[in-house]
Amino acid sequence: MQSFTERMTKARPAEALLPESLTERSSKSPLRRRRASTEAELITTLDEETPDETYEEPLLKLMNNSASAKYESGPVGMGSGQSWPSRRMVLGARAVAIGLGGGAISALYKLVLDWGLEMTWKRLGPITVDALGLQSCPWLYIPLACTVFGTCTGILLTVLGAPTANLPGVVLEVNRDGRLSNDVGQMVPISMMSIVAAGSLGPEAPLVSIGGGLASQYASWCELNEAETLIVTMCGMGAGLAAFFGDPVGGALFGCEVLHRSGLEYYEAVIPTVTAGLASNLAFRTLLGIEATPIVWTFPAEGAINNNLLLLDEEPKLSGFARFVSLVSVYAPGITYGVVGAAVAICWMRCLNHLKHIAEPWSQHHVLKGLVGGLLLGLIGMVAPPVLFWGEAEAQRLVDPEQELPHVWPQIGVSGHPIAHYGAAGLFGVAFLKLLSICITILAGYRGGFIFPLMNAGIGIGVGVSMVAPAGSVSLSAAALSFAAALNTAVTRSVLSTPLVLTSLTGRVDLFPTILAASIISLHLTSHVAVITCAAPRRELEAGISPPGKF
Repeated sequence: MQSFTERMTKARPAEALLPESLTERSSKSPLRRRRASTEAELITTLDEETPDETYEEPLLKLMNNSASAKYESGPVGMGSGQSWPSRRMVLGARAVAIGLGGGAISALYKLVLDWGLEMTWKRLGPITVDALGLQSCPWLYIPLACTVFGTCTGILLTVLGAPTANLPGVVLEVNRDGRLSNDVGQMVPISMMSIVAAGSLGPEAPLVSIGGGLASQYASWCELNEAETLIVTMCGMGAGLAAFFGDPVGGALFGCEVLHRSGLEYYEAVIPTVTAGLASNLAFRTLLGIEATPIVWTFPAEGAINNNLLLLDEEPKLSGFARFVSLVSVYAPGITYGVVGAAVAICWMRCLNHLKHIAEPWSQHHVLKGLVGGLLLGLIGMVAPPVLFWGEAEAQRLVDPEQELPHVWPQIGVSGHPIAHYGAAGLFGVAFLKLLSICITILAGYRGGFIFPLMNAGIGIGVGVSMVAPAGSVSLSAAALSFAAALNTAVTRSVLSTPLVLTSLTGRVDLFPTILAASIISLHLTSHVAVITCAAPRRELEAGISPPGKF
């Protein structure tokens, strides 16, 4: 392994290590001449011993080279050492185009999905109950619908073929091939049927697969090199998430982080991916007429955490031990929730991996898996309707029991009690059933993402903790969002994007340090267990000149 001096010597010529003034005056001073000679001899010796390749080149080492030969000289005034447009500029323009297309596709996906959910549950439900004479027990529609549409999901998987296997499948393809296959024809109908069947997987993974697959197809059409194809693919992945999350930065960073075990490693892709996320968010919200910064989850009013105490200003509001206690009060809850959330996530991941091993012999029996999985999900939903679906909108019902469940019909299950009567034990039960339903949905072969389902389970645990704790001792918002971050980070390894997304969805910027602390703690404590086992370190790709002429 080379020392710092060796690396610096390789990076800078020998004379560059000597100050200019020393070089100029060396002839005038024998002492300085001897010192300079000694340093030069040492540098010469180091140069002779240093190998030609001291480190691997960056992923996009030629990104400032010209996009095509005719631009090599550059326009007047730019200088002979620069070129316009550079490949970095062209890649930025491509990221914008991919983002706008990804936002439009996401908007269309959402419109069709919302229509399917409305027709299946809100309209077909009452009609079916009346036709079958189930007015005294309308909750029977839940297992009936889940079983029927779960079986339809299995039929589609058999007829159309299995698309990319959720987030683990996406990560596997990108790390193995540097691109995603274009399976839009299978992913769109199968993922929508999976969601309509009330599976506990959401649209996020299908949008990642669809956006990344189309971006890879675009890269092939443009005949991009291996490195640029990877970054363009990541732009497509981040574009879908940015539109779905409503957060251009958090959604885009998720597409970079999920590929690895310990945070993002393709740092060159961050700016293009965020650019694509911003363009995607713009297109998505413009087409659907949604406000720019929607607040999806609203928590009860409570005192905000004063993060001004974290600033080392000239006149701090607190000093000494009181300031230390205030700082601890910001981070300690997040650390505690991160530890507990990591323990829950480890148990869940080990359980899921064990169940996958048991169900392996039935992996190709899609119809049977869909039927059994749909029936089990329907029975769970009949007991606790808030457990159904991917949990983005249902999480608000856990925080505010007076809110209506947006998708399921009927709202009340076989118990006859709304969620307002569940209590802390009921909320812990809902969280447990949510984690169980995620396992069932995955094993049944449904297509979708488990980001929001995991967050939903974490919010249920956090709200339950706030209810059993002494009054005023626990912030409901901090507990709910920290547990949500801990569970999601443990599984998806998205240590930075998860706190950003949760902060954006709630508008609780004051809780960001607490959520981030929980996310980081969970990342490290769960490093030995994985569901996305194909997450891998970065690899250097060939970044040669791409053929000009196509945009």
